[in-house]
Amino acid sequence: MDKRKFLIVSVDDNPGDTLLINRALLESGFNTDFQSFETGRAFLTYIYNCEISPSLIILDINIPIINGFDLLNILNKDPIMARIPKIVLSSSSNPNDVFDSYLLGANCFAIKPLSYGQLKALIAHIINFCFNPLPFPYNRIKYVPLNISHRR
Repeated sequence: MDKRKFLIVSVDDNPGDTLLINRALLESGFNTDFQSFETGRAFLTYIYNCEISPSLIILDINIPIINGFDLLNILNKDPIMARIPKIVLSSSSNPNDVFDSYLLGANCFAIKPLSYGQLKALIAHIINFCFNPLPFPYNRIKYVPLNISHRR
C-alpha cells in the first residue's frame, strides 16, 4: 500500500454528495485527508492561504458565487495551481459543459453516479488515475513509417 498521504479537496454545494465522496475516500484504503467547501469563494480563500496545497481537487460546475468553470479558469492561470489535478464531478451530461471543462484545464470530467457503489468505484478510479500512473508501454509500440507524398 502506498504510504504517501494525499489531501483531497471537494468543492460542491451539495452536502450529501460531499459526505458520500468523503465516505468513499475513507473506504478506498488510500491515505487521504479530506477538506470540503460549498462555494468557490470559500475554496479560493482557503487555497491561497493554506500551508499545504491539495493533491487533488474534485469540483462541481454548478456551485454558487464562483462556479466551477470560473474556478478552473482562475486555477489554471496560476502556475502552481495549474499543476494540481482537477476533476469535474457534475450531474450535468451537457456536451458543452464537458468541452468547456476540458478547455479550462480539467483533467477529467465525470458524471455523478446514481448509486453509492458506483461513486465508490469512480472515486477509486480517480485516485488511481491521479496518483498511480501506469508506465508508458514502450516495448509494445511498433514503429510504422508514414508514407506521405507531398503534391504541388
